[in-house]
Amino acid sequence: MVHPREQHFRPLIFCIIVLAALLRFVQLGSIPYGINQDEAGRAYEAYSLLKTGHDQHGVPWPLTLEAFSKAHDNASAISAYAAIPFTALLGPGVYAVRLPSAIAGVLLVIATMFLGKRLSGSWWVGLLAGFFLSVSPWHLTLSRTGHEAVWLPTLFSLGAVAYFSALDKRPWLLPFAALAWGLGFFGYGPGKLFFPLAALLTVILTIRRIRWRHPATWVTAAVLGGLLVLLFSLSIGQLGTGRFQEVSIFQVGITSGIRQLGINILSYVNPVSWFLGYISVGPLDWLIFLIGVPFFFLLARHNQALPRIRTIMLGWFVAALLPAILTDANPHQLRASGLLSFLYIAGVWGFTLMVRPLVTRLQQLHWKLIGITTTVVLGAVGLALFVSPSYFMRTGYGQPYAYTPEMPRVVAVLKGLQAPEVRIVDDHLNQPSIFFMLLIPWDPATVQADTRVEQRPNGWNRTTRLGRYTFCRLEECATRAPGVAFLEIANETKLGTRLIERIPIQGFPKPLNWTISIND
Repeated sequence: MVHPREQHFRPLIFCIIVLAALLRFVQLGSIPYGINQDEAGRAYEAYSLLKTGHDQHGVPWPLTLEAFSKAHDNASAISAYAAIPFTALLGPGVYAVRLPSAIAGVLLVIATMFLGKRLSGSWWVGLLAGFFLSVSPWHLTLSRTGHEAVWLPTLFSLGAVAYFSALDKRPWLLPFAALAWGLGFFGYGPGKLFFPLAALLTVILTIRRIRWRHPATWVTAAVLGGLLVLLFSLSIGQLGTGRFQEVSIFQVGITSGIRQLGINILSYVNPVSWFLGYISVGPLDWLIFLIGVPFFFLLARHNQALPRIRTIMLGWFVAALLPAILTDANPHQLRASGLLSFLYIAGVWGFTLMVRPLVTRLQQLHWKLIGITTTVVLGAVGLALFVSPSYFMRTGYGQPYAYTPEMPRVVAVLKGLQAPEVRIVDDHLNQPSIFFMLLIPWDPATVQADTRVEQRPNGWNRTTRLGRYTFCRLEECATRAPGVAFLEIANETKLGTRLIERIPIQGFPKPLNWTISIND
């Protein structure tokens, strides 16, 4: 809540919230470009849970989703559960699964403003951090896709705001902090490591400020204690350890593992890799990453009020980066998503520590006008880059076609064909069956009972049959049987004797088409 003496900040808070909402809700169904298999999977799981109370594999109300592999995936179910009410209102589809992410994105901007104020004591730090986050292409990407990664920073920041507010004469908020951080454990995979480390460090460094005589404190302690026991038991059972198989340093020997860990760490402290890796950044992000954050940690030691906060935020940085460093040598905008919020708070705070002496000496300059103008220009450039569809897709043949806006058209054409069997070549596709489940949409009870799935040698599932649709390799799909229809990615050749339609795949450097044909 804004203090009465600080009411002049309320219009700015409102404007930033409106900006964040506009950037996340406008054209949500069409930007990003198309829908990927993760979004389609979460959307269909929401539809299946709504209709039957079971996921597509028949598991009742799961805490994690088997998704594309029981052995490897163990994906978070938070996006699917969050999409259930919107699926009930709007039906299954991309808009229903993206709405919760957009809402979570706006909540993170709000939480960042209040957390920045709590940590720094300055509304300007909180407001600027919230503004930079609201226009960040990195956060916009997460906020506009139906993936659970956006819930990791959102739940942590909401919990942090509640926790620090509880320390500031509001102990009744402690249970809300425990709830947010507890839910985070069931969110995106890296949160299973990030939340325990970050929460434990925060409590240890602020334990003297906790009001132990308040009943809410003991309620929270009891909830957290019970939650730890529950999480431990679930981690052995339903949560599984599939995602831990992606920890690269565990897949090699000790010597090679240490070497790989060193390479991963260096990639994350190397500024160049942040721009050449898998993180969408704009001009404002460059200022935050390259100038603001380093100056925060360099100058915070000169401010007597900051050492403990600096230590807490340094611990948050380590806890957020650790899951990403263990799995990948390139900065990864999903696995490093825990950085969002306090990364921007530290960056803005560092800028204020850096420019405060300069501003004091240059009062005669219209620095406010210059600063506002520069921010608007850089923000406009960043937003112009964000609108480009290429921001959201990887180009290059051989890559899974993650965002394929043509899929609704493809499914509609195949659905209208009077063919007893449709064979879909999936050599270059990643689980195309999920698009058919969602876009038809397929009855969840039928999917649970009749879908044929085989496990690949690498442990991942592959759907081979869904009703009249057969998913096969190119050599397996070929047949001259009359009446069989085919879907493949091809330009000149076709499996069927008669071409039905070629649907261009947009956005790739070389012309590619979905080719639909049939045997006469």
